[in-house]
Amino acid sequence: MVEQRSPKPRVGRSSRSTPARLRYNYHGQGRSYRIEVEQSATHDSLTRRGLVRNFEDIVGELRKVIWPSWGELRTMTFVVIVTVIVVSVLLGLIDYVLTQTLVKVEFPKVG
Repeated sequence: MVEQRSPKPRVGRSSRSTPARLRYNYHGQGRSYRIEVEQSATHDSLTRRGLVRNFEDIVGELRKVIWPSWGELRTMTFVVIVTVIVVSVLLGLIDYVLTQTLVKVEFPKVG
């Protein structure tokens, strides 16, 4: 029985993450890749427009965020502070016990 697969869907040549003006060249045996950027007269304006679009995207994504209320923020901050204190105390105790044990083993009282 022969497995039949559908052909790969056609993928567009440009997107916001990979503009069409970039060309990727492969040079044998997986050793080198070269990215060539096609230069245009309006390269600076394209860069500025890209930066503006980038910041517009960032603001758009920040608007989608569900920010915690002040009560939730206080609760989460309290949990973090208590966790840090508990872990610090535990590590301090472990350090103290190991220090005292090693001092008694390495430097026993003579006489």
